[in-house]
Amino acid sequence: MKHQALLFLAIIPICLFLVTIATPAYAAESANEILTKVNQYRASYGLAAVRTDPLTCNFAATRAKEISDEFTHNGFYDRAKSKSMPYPHYKLVTENLARTPNHNAVEMWIKSPKHAANMRKDTPLVCVESYGDYYAYEGLAI
Repeated sequence: MKHQALLFLAIIPICLFLVTIATPAYAAESANEILTKVNQYRASYGLAAVRTDPLTCNFAATRAKEISDEFTHNGFYDRAKSKSMPYPHYKLVTENLARTPNHNAVEMWIKSPKHAANMRKDTPLVCVESYGDYYAYEGLAI
């Protein structure tokens, strides 16, 4: 019985050590947390809140993965020019991109005049998705 107790005590520090190593320095923000930040920013300008929908979220997830290979707006602009956006029709589409390990994409966009302007546009359907350190904001007005 004594031998089993010593074995159990020896395993506990190893398990705690493994958990500590596996925990990232920054926990990824959820899409809801990011949208809350976008809406707080919009509210500071007296603008209506935006909401997500499957179309914008699917496209944002696609773009976040794409920009992990090529960090440009080319995929967005190419689709707009060729009229191959994943939306049946639209009045306005916007995109913001960010690469940040600190999960502060919204704060970065607020500091950039063009990105901040996109967040203030009348695109009631918005989604921000991430892929690792890459973030894609897709806005849509139907």
